[in-house]
Amino acid sequence: MKSSLKKKWVEALRSGKYKQGRGALWKGDNTLCCLGILCKISKHIEWDTTEPYKQGEPHEAVYIFGDTIAGAPEPSNVYLPESFAERCGLTRTGGFVDARGFKYNLSVLNDKGKSFKFIASLIEKELPAMDR
Repeated sequence: MKSSLKKKWVEALRSGKYKQGRGALWKGDNTLCCLGILCKISKHIEWDTTEPYKQGEPHEAVYIFGDTIAGAPEPSNVYLPESFAERCGLTRTGGFVDARGFKYNLSVLNDKGKSFKFIASLIEKELPAMDR
């Protein structure tokens, strides 16, 4: 992940601007998971807010249409678009390996109730920057 995007993501997670949700990138009740925030702050992700995906009442999840750089739609409400995830050094579920070989999965941490501040600190400390 480019260090500028990493910094912006960490700042967004710590900002208090977003309400934490679970089970989807962005739900109709205006909650986002940590990966949803990454998508929201990226200028290369398109959201399809016209047709919410009913994942179960009372919440509706908003679909990501896709990654504008890749040019192909990759609709999902749970996973990062594959091409975007690869550019960020993540798996589609927010998995990554740190410099010591430890594996992390940000969507699992988010959905198990770890706070945005906890996740921000982990990203800041452990997610490698890839400025190419």
